[in-house]
Amino acid sequence: MAKQRFEECTDPPYNALSHQDGLGVVDQVVRILNHRDKPRLLFFNGMNDMICNHVGNERLLDNLPWEKQKDWILAKRYAWDSRQGNTGEPSGYMKEFANLLFLKLRSSGHMVPMDVPDVALIMMRTFLFSGSFSSSLQNLHSAVSDEPMQCNCPVSDENDEDKYYEVGEDEMMRKMLKKETLKGGWLGAITGVAVTIIYITYRDNRRTSPTRSSVARDSVPLQVYHDEAENFSETELT
Repeated sequence: MAKQRFEECTDPPYNALSHQDGLGVVDQVVRILNHRDKPRLLFFNGMNDMICNHVGNERLLDNLPWEKQKDWILAKRYAWDSRQGNTGEPSGYMKEFANLLFLKLRSSGHMVPMDVPDVALIMMRTFLFSGSFSSSLQNLHSAVSDEPMQCNCPVSDENDEDKYYEVGEDEMMRKMLKKETLKGGWLGAITGVAVTIIYITYRDNRRTSPTRSSVARDSVPLQVYHDEAENFSETELT
């Protein structure tokens, strides 16, 4: 036994495999998919994974140059319920053809077994014991196109990078700092004006409102002052 405690994202495993970092495995995956024994390959992905997003991973699988590529693209999709209807909602979504399986798991990110450990355990058992991930068919349409994929995503000006290097990094940084300083200056000025207005309003209210001592004095009946004055006069005379 290695007698090591599991920890997330530790350096020793990464360092041990650093010589393989950046090396592609497409050829190995295709060779396994095309093997005569048809061993099953399962790719699973947390749908909230911002590091390896499921859209990019599915596009990778769509472009694998294996013998069933077009059939895989047109494969049916299924919702998978790991608890057999006990939750009322699917645990993930499966796309499968021949020996290639791709499972997208809900409520999980980059570390699926840590986010949904119960679902991850059922997933591994289902895969290892050749179970089914096809709980219910999804009504989705797939098509194969020979035309290149178009993207309508907004893009930055192609000259932005050239402008950056023409101006120079130092000059660009100074402009950015100046811009942020101006933004901060306006914010400071607005805050100062607001504080000044609040202070003036508070000061004027104190000047116009009666003080506590005057209110207390005015609330005393006039007869009390009169009696005190008479007592004072008699004391002085005696």
